Amino acid sequence: MAARVAANGRMGTYLFPEGAGAFLRKRLVELAGLILIAAGVALAVALVSYTPADPSLSHATGASVLNLMGRPGALVADLLLQTVGLGGALIAVLCGAWGWRLLRVHHLPLWWLRVALMPLMVLLAAMAVSALPAPSGWPRPLDIGLGGVVGQLFLGSVTRIAGGLGFGAQVVAAIAAAMAAAGLVFALAVTRGEWRTALHAVVIGAHYTSHGLRRLAAWRPQFGDPAVARAATREAAKRERREPSLDGETPVEPIEALEPEVERTRLAPAELVVPRAAAEPAPKKAPKKQASLNLGSRDGYELPALDLLTLPKSTGAAKIDEEALAQNSRLLESVLDDFGVKEFLIT
Repeated sequence: MAARVAANGRMGTYLFPEGAGAFLRKRLVELAGLILIAAGVALAVALVSYTPADPSLSHATGASVLNLMGRPGALVADLLLQTVGLGGALIAVLCGAWGWRLLRVHHLPLWWLRVALMPLMVLLAAMAVSALPAPSGWPRPLDIGLGGVVGQLFLGSVTRIAGGLGFGAQVVAAIAAAMAAAGLVFALAVTRGEWRTALHAVVIGAHYTSHGLRRLAAWRPQFGDPAVARAATREAAKRERREPSLDGETPVEPIEALEPEVERTRLAPAELVVPRAAAEPAPKKAPKKQASLNLGSRDGYELPALDLLTLPKSTGAAKIDEEALAQNSRLLESVLDDFGVKEFLIT
């Protein structure tokens, strides 16, 4: 056993260590949340699987129970549907929401107020659905009214009171539905961030659901008719390759081979440039040599003769070879002919 000092300074002896109380309280709160969630799920299953032939307080029979929750589920479902109709579904919703809140945060703020508002919300919801017409073929007692006996009685009483104000049954039912929705939002104890997360999850779920339905609709002909799938497979095979078929079906004509391209014979380039005979240059007359320079008066001095000077060296300028030019032009014409260019070179 653990011992600790009490607030008055004296030593106290306790059975559990410090902090065990908080731990146990959290576990008890979580257990209560699980119980609420289980109760909500069980009530929802009992309401969905309700059968008028099951034994109940208003129907004595020895037949076997068809309700998924057994005889207790059949009794509770018959009692709720006969009194408040579809409004009893709010009880299952609130139990599940409160149980989730206790499991997640271990606290339900203003729990006493939320529990006190639950009967009022169920009554308002029963009044709202009592104004709706009952679908044909629905089991008893929903074929008489969707809000049960209590919903019809309260809707009729409030309509008679509000008749002096010009409000009919539909207006009264709409007001009751708005009040039930507002009370439900408060009773669920869901925060703004949780509403935002839930809305985001609903949008994503709707997106993926629509995408899956579109793909399913696109695949539906193939699933329903195997012949369509086989025809689509054959068409895809034809687009990919074409070859004779060996399974007894109509053979597919093979693609004819392309004729080989006729090799183009290359013609020898025409002799377009006729070599001209090299003209012999005419003999040039040797210029008359100047014996001396006339520099004016020499005063008896005789200048040396010009023969003493050497002649300038020849530059040796290259001569154009006409035969080489003609050969180069023929070579160029052959190259252009390889590329399909028809040109004539004129020199």
